[in-house]
Amino acid sequence: VDENPQASQEFYTIVPALQGNGVYYVYSDNRDFANNIYVHQFDLSGNPTWSSPIKIVETLLDGFLPSDDNVIGAVSNLYGGIVVLFNSGNFLGTNINAISINSNGEISDGWSNNGNILCGYDSDQYIEGFVSTPYGILVTFKDNRTGSADVYAQLISWSGDLMFDSNGLVVSDAINDQESSSIDFSLELNKALICWEDFRLGTEYDLYCKYIGFELIDGDDDYQLSTEIELAGQDNTSGGNQTNPF
Repeated sequence: VDENPQASQEFYTIVPALQGNGVYYVYSDNRDFANNIYVHQFDLSGNPTWSSPIKIVETLLDGFLPSDDNVIGAVSNLYGGIVVLFNSGNFLGTNINAISINSNGEISDGWSNNGNILCGYDSDQYIEGFVSTPYGILVTFKDNRTGSADVYAQLISWSGDLMFDSNGLVVSDAINDQESSSIDFSLELNKALICWEDFRLGTEYDLYCKYIGFELIDGDDDYQLSTEIELAGQDNTSGGNQTNPF
């Protein structure tokens, strides 16, 4: 894919193209000393359809301080091309981002160079889970703004717009750590299910979940966050220390 002898490649993912027959290979590469994000496109026979990989993300904080841009995943964009999700950070902190390119490797209309920030709060965030929905990509992330890890969500449309609050939607911010979240979406129910490991007891982990339901209200898409579901905890599971298998 990329035989540059001066670099190592890591944090990769492979995404099928919705329009046309082919795949995108997305990866982080440290040839410039920090991890930047590259993409290459191939046909179904494994032949490259671009002359070389294209660098789509290189983050310089304040214009000069490099950050590591680490690919978390990528999905096909319903409008064409792909959307790449990544964590970007250095010793000053880490934030979460998404970027979309079209089939020519160019930044998609409505998206920012080097990516759209998914959470504007001044804290460390790390993407944990993501899923495609008819409304965009639904992301769960870990955030330490309260002094411990909590679970938040963000929905970014296929056009690059944030659909939840710019600081993210609070899924769980109970005492102690909530983390290792996973997510899935049901087209039939028009709901997403988010589950996570929860250390609120301070002695052992339990598993909790919430639904996000989407519905049309007064002509506009809206969402409803359910009450907590104790999937495996002190009230229904003996022995303690239940962890998320995903």
